[in-house]
Amino acid sequence: VFYLDYSNIRLVWAITSVIRTVVASESNKISRGIIDKGMDNLDTYTNFATENRKKILDLKNTQEEIRDKLTRILNAIDQNQISSEQISQQISDISNNINLVKSNLQTFNTRAMVSITSLKQMGGNSAQYAANLERDLQTLYSPSLQSLNSATSTLYNMESSINSNSQTIFGIKTDISRILDMINQNLIDLNQIDKVFQTLDTNLGDIQQFDPDLILQPIPVEYKPVSEDILEAGSISNSVTYLDYLLPSLLILVIMFDSILLSSILIVKEKNLPVYFRNMISPTNDIVFALSIFISSLFLVLTQVAILLIISSFVFGISLQQNLAEIAILITIISSIFILFGMLIGYIFKSEETSTVAGISTIILFLLFSSILLPVETLPSIIGSITKFSPFVVAEIALRKIMIFDLSIALSISELLVLSIYFVVLSSVVILAQSLIRKRST
Repeated sequence: VFYLDYSNIRLVWAITSVIRTVVASESNKISRGIIDKGMDNLDTYTNFATENRKKILDLKNTQEEIRDKLTRILNAIDQNQISSEQISQQISDISNNINLVKSNLQTFNTRAMVSITSLKQMGGNSAQYAANLERDLQTLYSPSLQSLNSATSTLYNMESSINSNSQTIFGIKTDISRILDMINQNLIDLNQIDKVFQTLDTNLGDIQQFDPDLILQPIPVEYKPVSEDILEAGSISNSVTYLDYLLPSLLILVIMFDSILLSSILIVKEKNLPVYFRNMISPTNDIVFALSIFISSLFLVLTQVAILLIISSFVFGISLQQNLAEIAILITIISSIFILFGMLIGYIFKSEETSTVAGISTIILFLLFSSILLPVETLPSIIGSITKFSPFVVAEIALRKIMIFDLSIALSISELLVLSIYFVVLSSVVILAQSLIRKRST
Protein backbone atom coordinates (compact mmCIF):
# COMPACT_ATOMS: atom_id res chain seq x y z
CA VAL A 1 0.00 0.00 0.00
CA PHE A 2 1.37 3.40 -1.01
CA TYR A 3 0.22 6.49 0.93
CA LEU A 4 0.22 9.58 -1.27
CA ASP A 5 0.01 13.26 -0.43
CA TYR A 6 -2.25 14.59 -3.18
CA SER A 7 -1.54 18.13 -2.12
CA ASN A 8 1.71 17.72 -4.07
CA ILE A 9 -0.26 16.61 -7.09
CA ARG A 10 2.47 17.06 -9.69
CA LEU A 11 4.98 15.13 -7.62
CA VAL A 12 2.35 12.49 -6.87
CA TRP A 13 1.71 11.98 -10.56
CA ALA A 14 5.40 11.50 -11.20
CA ILE A 15 5.86 9.08 -8.28
CA THR A 16 2.70 7.09 -9.00
CA SER A 17 3.67 6.85 -12.66
CA VAL A 18 7.05 5.34 -11.75
CA ILE A 19 5.47 3.01 -9.17
CA ARG A 20 2.77 1.90 -11.57
CA THR A 21 5.34 1.24 -14.27
CA VAL A 22 7.47 -0.91 -11.97
CA VAL A 23 4.47 -2.71 -10.46
CA ALA A 24 2.94 -3.28 -13.90
CA SER A 25 6.22 -4.71 -15.18
CA GLU A 26 6.55 -7.10 -12.23
CA SER A 27 2.86 -8.00 -12.45
CA ASN A 28 3.29 -8.81 -16.12
CA LYS A 29 6.27 -11.04 -15.32
CA ILE A 30 4.32 -12.88 -12.61
CA SER A 31 1.25 -13.16 -14.83
CA ARG A 32 3.39 -14.41 -17.71
CA GLY A 33 4.92 -17.06 -15.42
CA ILE A 34 1.48 -18.19 -14.27
CA ILE A 35 0.19 -18.28 -17.85
CA ASP A 36 3.26 -20.22 -19.08
CA LYS A 37 2.81 -22.73 -16.26
CA GLY A 38 -0.86 -23.00 -17.10
CA MET A 39 -0.03 -23.57 -20.78
CA ASP A 40 2.45 -26.32 -19.80
CA ASN A 41 -0.20 -27.97 -17.64
CA LEU A 42 -2.61 -27.54 -20.51
CA ASP A 43 -0.25 -29.46 -22.79
CA THR A 44 -0.09 -32.24 -20.19
CA TYR A 45 -3.86 -32.37 -19.91
CA THR A 46 -4.21 -32.37 -23.68
CA ASN A 47 -1.82 -35.30 -24.04
CA PHE A 48 -3.62 -37.09 -21.20
CA ALA A 49 -6.99 -36.56 -22.90
CA THR A 50 -5.62 -37.74 -26.28
CA GLU A 51 -4.03 -40.87 -24.82
CA ASN A 52 -7.11 -41.80 -22.81
CA ARG A 53 -9.34 -41.21 -25.81
CA LYS A 54 -7.20 -43.70 -27.75
CA LYS A 55 -7.55 -46.20 -24.90
CA ILE A 56 -11.31 -45.67 -24.88
CA LEU A 57 -11.45 -46.25 -28.65
CA ASP A 58 -9.40 -49.45 -28.26
CA LEU A 59 -11.67 -50.64 -25.46
CA LYS A 60 -14.69 -49.78 -27.58
CA ASN A 61 -13.33 -51.79 -30.51
CA THR A 62 -12.59 -54.75 -28.20
CA GLN A 63 -16.12 -54.62 -26.79
CA GLU A 64 -17.56 -54.53 -30.30
CA GLU A 65 -15.47 -57.56 -31.30
CA ILE A 66 -16.65 -59.47 -28.21
CA ARG A 67 -20.23 -58.50 -28.98
CA ASP A 68 -19.92 -59.76 -32.55
CA LYS A 69 -18.42 -63.07 -31.40
CA LEU A 70 -21.11 -63.59 -28.76
CA THR A 71 -23.78 -62.73 -31.32
CA ARG A 72 -22.40 -65.40 -33.67
CA ILE A 73 -22.28 -67.90 -30.79
CA LEU A 74 -25.86 -67.05 -29.87
CA ASN A 75 -26.96 -67.55 -33.46
CA ALA A 76 -25.16 -70.91 -33.54
CA ILE A 77 -26.83 -71.90 -30.27
CA ASP A 78 -30.21 -70.98 -31.72
CA GLN A 79 -29.52 -73.13 -34.76
CA ASN A 80 -28.33 -76.05 -32.58
CA GLN A 81 -31.37 -75.66 -30.37
CA ILE A 82 -33.60 -75.94 -33.40
CA SER A 83 -31.73 -79.12 -34.49
CA SER A 84 -32.02 -80.58 -30.97
CA GLU A 85 -35.73 -79.92 -30.92
CA GLN A 86 -36.07 -81.62 -34.29
CA ILE A 87 -34.05 -84.63 -33.08
CA SER A 88 -36.09 -84.78 -29.87
CA GLN A 89 -39.28 -84.73 -31.90
CA GLN A 90 -37.98 -87.48 -34.18
CA ILE A 91 -36.96 -89.58 -31.13
CA SER A 92 -40.42 -89.06 -29.67
CA ASP A 93 -41.98 -90.18 -32.93
CA ILE A 94 -39.74 -93.27 -33.07
CA SER A 95 -40.56 -94.07 -29.46
CA ASN A 96 -44.26 -93.83 -30.25
CA ASN A 97 -43.81 -96.09 -33.26
CA ILE A 98 -41.91 -98.63 -31.12
CA ASN A 99 -44.66 -98.56 -28.53
CA LEU A 100 -47.16 -99.11 -31.33
CA VAL A 101 -45.10 -102.05 -32.56
CA LYS A 102 -44.92 -103.46 -29.02
CA SER A 103 -48.65 -103.12 -28.69
CA ASN A 104 -49.22 -104.84 -32.02
CA LEU A 105 -46.71 -107.53 -31.11
CA GLN A 106 -48.42 -108.20 -27.81
CA THR A 107 -51.78 -108.31 -29.55
CA PHE A 108 -50.40 -110.72 -32.15
CA ASN A 109 -48.86 -112.85 -29.40
CA THR A 110 -52.14 -112.97 -27.50
CA ARG A 111 -54.12 -113.94 -30.57
CA ALA A 112 -51.49 -116.51 -31.59
CA MET A 113 -51.60 -118.09 -28.15
CA VAL A 114 -55.40 -118.32 -28.40
CA SER A 115 -55.08 -120.08 -31.78
CA ILE A 116 -52.35 -122.37 -30.48
CA THR A 117 -54.50 -123.28 -27.48
CA SER A 118 -57.36 -124.13 -29.83
CA LEU A 119 -55.08 -126.33 -31.90
CA LYS A 120 -53.85 -128.12 -28.80
CA GLN A 121 -57.39 -128.95 -27.83
CA MET A 122 -57.99 -130.57 -31.21
CA GLY A 123 -55.30 -133.19 -30.50
CA GLY A 124 -53.34 -135.35 -32.94
CA ASN A 125 -51.01 -133.76 -35.35
CA SER A 126 -52.60 -130.42 -34.69
CA ALA A 127 -51.51 -130.54 -31.13
CA GLN A 128 -48.01 -131.42 -32.15
CA TYR A 129 -48.03 -128.63 -34.73
CA ALA A 130 -49.41 -126.20 -32.09
CA ALA A 131 -46.64 -127.12 -29.66
CA ASN A 132 -43.99 -126.50 -32.28
CA LEU A 133 -45.64 -123.27 -33.25
CA GLU A 134 -45.84 -122.16 -29.62
CA ARG A 135 -42.16 -122.90 -29.15
CA ASP A 136 -41.21 -120.94 -32.26
CA LEU A 137 -43.47 -118.07 -31.26
CA GLN A 138 -41.93 -117.78 -27.81
CA THR A 139 -38.50 -117.94 -29.39
CA LEU A 140 -39.35 -114.90 -31.58
CA TYR A 141 -41.63 -112.97 -29.24
CA SER A 142 -39.49 -112.66 -26.11
CA PRO A 143 -36.29 -111.41 -27.84
CA SER A 144 -38.30 -109.05 -30.00
CA LEU A 145 -40.07 -107.64 -26.96
CA GLN A 146 -36.79 -107.23 -25.11
CA SER A 147 -35.25 -105.49 -28.13
CA LEU A 148 -38.19 -103.13 -28.37
CA ASN A 149 -38.03 -102.38 -24.63
CA SER A 150 -34.29 -101.79 -24.87
CA ALA A 151 -34.79 -99.46 -27.85
CA THR A 152 -37.51 -97.60 -25.97
CA SER A 153 -35.25 -97.19 -22.94
CA THR A 154 -32.37 -96.01 -25.11
CA LEU A 155 -34.59 -93.51 -26.89
CA TYR A 156 -35.91 -92.27 -23.53
CA ASN A 157 -32.37 -91.75 -22.26
CA MET A 158 -31.48 -89.94 -25.46
CA GLU A 159 -34.52 -87.69 -25.16
CA SER A 160 -33.75 -86.96 -21.50
CA SER A 161 -30.16 -86.11 -22.40
CA ILE A 162 -31.32 -83.84 -25.21
CA ASN A 163 -33.81 -82.11 -22.91
CA SER A 164 -31.13 -81.65 -20.25
CA ASN A 165 -28.75 -80.23 -22.84
CA SER A 166 -31.51 -77.93 -24.06
CA GLN A 167 -31.99 -76.56 -20.56
CA THR A 168 -28.24 -76.07 -20.18
CA ILE A 169 -28.05 -74.41 -23.59
CA PHE A 170 -31.01 -72.22 -22.67
CA GLY A 171 -29.19 -71.11 -19.50
CA ILE A 172 -26.04 -70.41 -21.51
CA LYS A 173 -28.11 -68.51 -24.05
CA THR A 174 -29.70 -66.46 -21.26
CA ASP A 175 -26.27 -65.65 -19.80
CA ILE A 176 -24.92 -64.70 -23.23
CA SER A 177 -27.94 -62.45 -23.85
CA ARG A 178 -27.36 -60.78 -20.47
CA ILE A 179 -23.69 -60.30 -21.33
CA LEU A 180 -24.67 -58.81 -24.70
CA ASP A 181 -26.98 -56.35 -22.95
CA MET A 182 -24.15 -55.36 -20.61
CA ILE A 183 -21.77 -54.96 -23.54
CA ASN A 184 -24.30 -52.80 -25.41
CA GLN A 185 -24.71 -50.61 -22.31
CA ASN A 186 -20.93 -50.40 -21.97
CA LEU A 187 -20.69 -49.33 -25.61
CA ILE A 188 -23.28 -46.60 -25.00
CA ASP A 189 -21.31 -45.39 -21.97
CA LEU A 190 -18.05 -45.56 -23.91
CA ASN A 191 -19.58 -43.52 -26.73
CA GLN A 192 -20.65 -40.85 -24.23
CA ILE A 193 -17.21 -40.85 -22.59
CA ASP A 194 -15.61 -40.64 -26.03
CA LYS A 195 -17.77 -37.62 -26.88
CA VAL A 196 -16.75 -35.97 -23.59
CA PHE A 197 -13.06 -36.59 -24.30
CA GLN A 198 -13.51 -35.44 -27.89
CA THR A 199 -15.11 -32.18 -26.69
CA LEU A 200 -12.39 -31.81 -24.05
CA ASP A 201 -9.69 -32.42 -26.65
CA THR A 202 -11.25 -29.84 -28.99
CA ASN A 203 -11.59 -27.23 -26.23
CA LEU A 204 -8.04 -27.82 -25.00
CA GLY A 205 -6.82 -27.53 -28.58
CA ASP A 206 -8.63 -24.21 -28.96
CA ILE A 207 -7.11 -22.98 -25.69
CA GLN A 208 -3.64 -24.06 -26.85
CA GLN A 209 -4.02 -21.78 -29.87
CA PHE A 210 -4.49 -18.74 -27.63
CA ASP A 211 -1.69 -16.23 -27.58
CA PRO A 212 -0.35 -15.77 -24.01
CA ASP A 213 0.12 -12.07 -24.76
CA LEU A 214 -3.55 -11.86 -25.72
CA ILE A 215 -4.53 -13.53 -22.43
CA LEU A 216 -2.23 -11.19 -20.52
CA GLN A 217 -3.56 -8.12 -22.35
CA PRO A 218 -6.88 -8.83 -24.13
CA ILE A 219 -6.99 -5.29 -25.53
CA PRO A 220 -3.49 -4.41 -26.73
CA VAL A 221 -2.70 -0.79 -26.02
CA GLU A 222 0.44 0.99 -27.06
CA TYR A 223 1.31 4.44 -25.77
CA LYS A 224 3.48 6.57 -28.00
CA PRO A 225 4.60 10.11 -27.29
CA VAL A 226 3.64 12.78 -29.77
CA SER A 227 7.33 13.62 -29.94
CA GLU A 228 10.12 11.04 -30.13
CA ASP A 229 11.99 12.78 -27.32
CA ILE A 230 9.03 12.77 -24.93
CA LEU A 231 8.66 9.96 -22.46
CA GLU A 232 5.92 9.12 -19.99
CA ALA A 233 5.44 11.64 -17.18
CA GLY A 234 7.75 10.87 -14.31
CA SER A 235 10.43 9.17 -16.42
CA ILE A 236 13.88 10.56 -17.06
CA SER A 237 15.45 11.02 -20.47
CA ASN A 238 18.62 12.62 -21.69
CA SER A 239 16.62 15.05 -23.83
CA VAL A 240 13.33 15.66 -22.02
CA THR A 241 12.83 15.44 -18.25
CA TYR A 242 9.84 15.93 -16.02
CA LEU A 243 10.91 19.53 -15.37
CA ASP A 244 10.57 20.21 -19.09
CA TYR A 245 6.85 19.55 -18.79
CA LEU A 246 6.50 22.06 -15.98
CA LEU A 247 8.75 24.76 -17.40
CA PRO A 248 6.20 26.33 -19.84
CA SER A 249 3.58 26.57 -17.08
CA LEU A 250 6.13 27.96 -14.61
CA LEU A 251 7.33 30.55 -17.13
CA ILE A 252 3.80 31.71 -17.90
CA LEU A 253 3.03 31.86 -14.17
CA VAL A 254 6.14 33.96 -13.45
CA ILE A 255 5.48 36.23 -16.43
CA MET A 256 1.85 36.73 -15.46
CA PHE A 257 2.67 37.42 -11.80
CA ASP A 258 5.50 39.88 -12.53
CA SER A 259 3.82 41.60 -15.46
CA ILE A 260 0.45 42.27 -13.86
CA LEU A 261 1.76 43.37 -10.46
CA LEU A 262 4.73 45.36 -11.78
CA SER A 263 2.83 47.31 -14.44
CA SER A 264 -0.16 48.00 -12.19
CA ILE A 265 2.07 49.25 -9.36
CA LEU A 266 4.08 51.45 -11.75
CA ILE A 267 0.89 53.04 -13.09
CA VAL A 268 -0.45 53.71 -9.58
CA LYS A 269 2.89 55.10 -8.39
CA GLU A 270 3.04 57.42 -11.37
CA LYS A 271 -0.50 58.65 -10.71
CA ASN A 272 0.46 59.40 -7.09
CA LEU A 273 3.65 61.32 -7.98
CA PRO A 274 3.65 65.08 -7.22
CA VAL A 275 4.73 65.78 -10.82
CA TYR A 276 1.90 63.69 -12.30
CA PHE A 277 -0.25 66.76 -12.98
CA ARG A 278 2.64 68.50 -14.71
CA ASN A 279 3.18 65.43 -16.88
CA MET A 280 -0.48 65.36 -17.82
CA ILE A 281 -0.51 68.98 -18.99
CA SER A 282 2.68 68.57 -21.00
CA PRO A 283 2.26 68.35 -24.78
CA THR A 284 3.18 64.65 -24.81
CA ASN A 285 1.11 62.13 -26.69
CA ASP A 286 -0.92 59.67 -24.60
CA ILE A 287 0.69 56.78 -26.47
CA VAL A 288 4.12 57.91 -25.26
CA PHE A 289 3.03 57.82 -21.60
CA ALA A 290 1.56 54.34 -21.97
CA LEU A 291 4.49 53.16 -24.07
CA SER A 292 7.03 54.29 -21.49
CA ILE A 293 5.39 52.26 -18.73
CA PHE A 294 4.97 49.35 -21.13
CA ILE A 295 8.62 49.29 -22.23
CA SER A 296 9.90 49.66 -18.66
CA SER A 297 7.76 46.82 -17.42
CA LEU A 298 8.61 44.66 -20.44
CA PHE A 299 12.33 45.18 -19.90
CA LEU A 300 12.14 44.18 -16.24
CA VAL A 301 9.96 41.14 -16.93
CA LEU A 302 12.12 39.91 -19.81
CA THR A 303 15.21 40.34 -17.62
CA GLN A 304 13.70 38.15 -14.92
CA VAL A 305 12.60 35.55 -17.48
CA ALA A 306 16.05 35.54 -19.05
CA ILE A 307 17.64 34.92 -15.64
CA LEU A 308 15.15 32.11 -15.03
CA LEU A 309 15.91 30.51 -18.40
CA ILE A 310 19.67 30.75 -17.83
CA ILE A 311 19.31 29.05 -14.44
CA SER A 312 17.10 26.37 -16.00
CA SER A 313 19.59 25.75 -18.78
CA PHE A 314 22.79 25.56 -16.70
CA VAL A 315 21.52 24.21 -13.38
CA PHE A 316 18.75 21.84 -14.49
CA GLY A 317 20.18 21.01 -17.91
CA ILE A 318 17.13 22.11 -19.91
CA SER A 319 18.00 22.57 -23.58
CA LEU A 320 16.74 25.84 -25.08
CA GLN A 321 19.30 26.57 -27.80
CA GLN A 322 17.37 25.08 -30.73
CA ASN A 323 14.31 27.36 -30.57
CA LEU A 324 15.73 30.21 -28.50
CA ALA A 325 14.70 32.95 -30.97
CA GLU A 326 11.14 31.67 -31.29
CA ILE A 327 10.89 31.27 -27.50
CA ALA A 328 12.08 34.86 -27.05
CA ILE A 329 9.50 36.18 -29.54
CA LEU A 330 6.67 34.26 -27.93
CA ILE A 331 7.70 35.26 -24.38
CA THR A 332 7.80 38.91 -25.48
CA ILE A 333 4.26 38.67 -26.86
CA ILE A 334 2.99 36.92 -23.72
CA SER A 335 4.70 39.43 -21.42
CA SER A 336 3.23 42.30 -23.40
CA ILE A 337 -0.31 40.99 -22.98
CA PHE A 338 -0.05 40.52 -19.21
CA ILE A 339 1.67 43.91 -18.85
CA LEU A 340 -1.29 45.49 -20.63
CA PHE A 341 -3.62 43.69 -18.20
CA GLY A 342 -1.63 45.14 -15.30
CA MET A 343 -1.62 48.64 -16.80
CA LEU A 344 -5.38 48.49 -17.23
CA ILE A 345 -5.73 47.51 -13.55
CA GLY A 346 -3.44 50.38 -12.60
CA TYR A 347 -5.56 52.87 -14.52
CA ILE A 348 -8.74 51.61 -12.88
CA PHE A 349 -7.60 51.78 -9.22
CA LYS A 350 -6.02 54.72 -7.37
CA SER A 351 -4.05 53.17 -4.50
CA GLU A 352 -1.28 50.59 -4.54
CA GLU A 353 -3.16 48.39 -2.10
CA THR A 354 -6.32 48.13 -4.18
CA SER A 355 -4.37 47.67 -7.42
CA THR A 356 -2.28 44.93 -5.78
CA VAL A 357 -5.40 43.15 -4.54
CA ALA A 358 -7.00 43.47 -7.96
CA GLY A 359 -3.83 42.23 -9.67
CA ILE A 360 -3.54 39.21 -7.38
CA SER A 361 -7.23 38.47 -7.86
CA THR A 362 -6.75 38.58 -11.62
CA ILE A 363 -3.74 36.26 -11.33
CA ILE A 364 -5.73 33.82 -9.19
CA LEU A 365 -8.62 33.94 -11.66
CA PHE A 366 -6.31 33.11 -14.57
CA LEU A 367 -4.64 30.40 -12.48
CA LEU A 368 -7.91 28.76 -11.49
CA PHE A 369 -9.05 28.51 -15.09
CA SER A 370 -5.83 27.01 -16.40
CA SER A 371 -4.38 23.53 -16.91
CA ILE A 372 -2.01 23.86 -13.95
CA LEU A 373 -4.62 22.93 -11.36
CA LEU A 374 -7.11 20.98 -13.49
CA PRO A 375 -7.05 19.91 -17.13
CA VAL A 376 -9.28 22.09 -19.26
CA GLU A 377 -11.04 18.96 -20.57
CA THR A 378 -12.34 18.13 -17.06
CA LEU A 379 -14.14 21.47 -16.66
CA PRO A 380 -17.84 21.89 -17.53
CA SER A 381 -18.39 22.31 -21.25
CA ILE A 382 -19.33 26.00 -21.15
CA ILE A 383 -16.54 26.97 -18.74
CA GLY A 384 -14.09 24.79 -20.65
CA SER A 385 -14.98 26.48 -23.93
CA ILE A 386 -14.39 29.91 -22.36
CA THR A 387 -11.20 28.78 -20.60
CA LYS A 388 -9.67 27.67 -23.90
CA PHE A 389 -9.48 31.35 -24.88
CA SER A 390 -7.86 32.41 -21.61
CA PRO A 391 -4.54 34.18 -22.34
CA PHE A 392 -2.82 31.96 -19.78
CA VAL A 393 -4.07 28.75 -21.47
CA VAL A 394 -3.37 29.99 -25.00
CA ALA A 395 0.12 31.19 -24.05
CA GLU A 396 0.90 27.92 -22.28
CA ILE A 397 -0.17 25.85 -25.31
CA ALA A 398 1.91 27.95 -27.70
CA LEU A 399 4.99 27.86 -25.45
CA ARG A 400 4.66 24.10 -24.91
CA LYS A 401 4.58 23.47 -28.65
CA ILE A 402 7.88 25.27 -29.09
CA MET A 403 9.74 24.20 -25.94
CA ILE A 404 8.63 20.55 -25.68
CA PHE A 405 7.55 19.51 -29.15
CA ASP A 406 10.24 21.54 -30.97
CA LEU A 407 7.65 22.88 -33.38
CA SER A 408 8.03 26.03 -35.38
CA ILE A 409 6.23 29.14 -34.23
CA ALA A 410 4.44 29.12 -37.57
CA LEU A 411 2.57 25.98 -36.44
CA SER A 412 1.12 27.97 -33.52
CA ILE A 413 -0.69 30.36 -35.80
CA SER A 414 -4.07 29.90 -34.07
CA GLU A 415 -2.59 30.70 -30.65
CA LEU A 416 -0.66 33.65 -32.08
CA LEU A 417 -3.85 34.96 -33.65
CA VAL A 418 -5.67 34.86 -30.29
CA LEU A 419 -2.72 36.51 -28.53
CA SER A 420 -2.56 39.19 -31.24
CA ILE A 421 -6.25 39.94 -30.75
CA TYR A 422 -5.64 40.27 -27.00
CA PHE A 423 -2.69 42.58 -27.66
CA VAL A 424 -4.61 44.84 -30.05
CA VAL A 425 -7.72 45.05 -27.85
CA LEU A 426 -5.77 45.64 -24.63
CA SER A 427 -3.51 48.21 -26.28
CA SER A 428 -6.54 50.13 -27.49
CA VAL A 429 -8.21 49.95 -24.08
CA VAL A 430 -5.01 51.05 -22.29
CA ILE A 431 -4.56 54.05 -24.63
CA LEU A 432 -8.23 54.94 -24.17
CA ALA A 433 -7.85 54.69 -20.38
CA GLN A 434 -4.74 56.90 -20.52
CA SER A 435 -6.66 59.50 -22.53
CA LEU A 436 -9.62 59.45 -20.14
CA ILE A 437 -7.38 59.83 -17.08
CA ARG A 438 -5.50 62.70 -18.72
CA LYS A 439 -8.74 64.50 -19.53
CA ARG A 440 -9.99 63.95 -16.01
CA SER A 441 -6.72 65.19 -14.50
CA THR A 442 -6.64 68.35 -16.57
